Amino acid sequence: MFIKKLNQQPSDGLSAKTIKQYRGLANRFYLGLDGDFSPSSMAAHLQKLARIYKPDVWRKLRCAIAYDQKEKGYIEPAKQIKKQKYPSTILPSDLPSKVAKVKRVKEEEFKKLYNATTNKKLRAALIVAKLTGCRPAEMLHIKERGDNKFFIPSAKKTEDGLRGLDRIIQLNDKDDLSLSIALDQLSKLDPNKGKVSLQKALERATKKTWPKRKKHITFYSFRHQMASNLKSAGIDLKTRSYIMGHQSTTSIDKYGDKRSGTGACGTSAGVSYEKIESKVREAEKPDFDKINTMRAKAHHLSN
Repeated sequence: MFIKKLNQQPSDGLSAKTIKQYRGLANRFYLGLDGDFSPSSMAAHLQKLARIYKPDVWRKLRCAIAYDQKEKGYIEPAKQIKKQKYPSTILPSDLPSKVAKVKRVKEEEFKKLYNATTNKKLRAALIVAKLTGCRPAEMLHIKERGDNKFFIPSAKKTEDGLRGLDRIIQLNDKDDLSLSIALDQLSKLDPNKGKVSLQKALERATKKTWPKRKKHITFYSFRHQMASNLKSAGIDLKTRSYIMGHQSTTSIDKYGDKRSGTGACGTSAGVSYEKIESKVREAEKPDFDKINTMRAKAHHLSN
């Protein structure tokens, strides 16, 4: 056990946005801890995550945990976390590499990629990505609920509840069976290491299948395709936001192109529309009169 010093409220010159981000990162970090929240257990878990995150991302996480501990009044743990160094044993080849990615996956491309690999875990992951449009970090946490429904916990959920949305999706009978089998295939993978291994396997498979391509299919490509399918199927804005795991309708605009959609989608929300309305916020529309007035004032001052 360690002593907590009360009334510690550091800002360290950080912006409100950064502080909010740090708190969210720290809370997600704590969820992965086994046992108590001792300095040694936090340090060990942070070192373990070095094989998942690139150095700059890992250091940001370290800063977030140190700040959060200090903010809560745990001064010594904060100091110990801040002293942690990125392991010198981690090689660049151990980390997931960044590649140019596409935002559309045609059905024939999915079939070709699926049939080109003999990796059963990757095949299962491709099915999960295609049928749910989930984030890669959510893939290994999806739970079956029965009645063709599946629960997807959000990987983007923040402490203040302003980002990320846990959701329940519903599939038709054929897709329900396919997704159930795929999730069972992935159930024994470690949620952290498994995600990285699947991403690397997909990268190898796409390069082997299309060696001359500069842009590659990633799991996020299927997320964009799902958004495109929802748009082209005429699904309303709030329902699309819910299925994609967004608390605000603002975020959904970043995903999908109606022209790339299939015109139909077998994935739907597994809750009532009343529930969706209570979970998803309507994006605030810009006040163009106010904007134009401010522009006119700025133009007048400049002259």
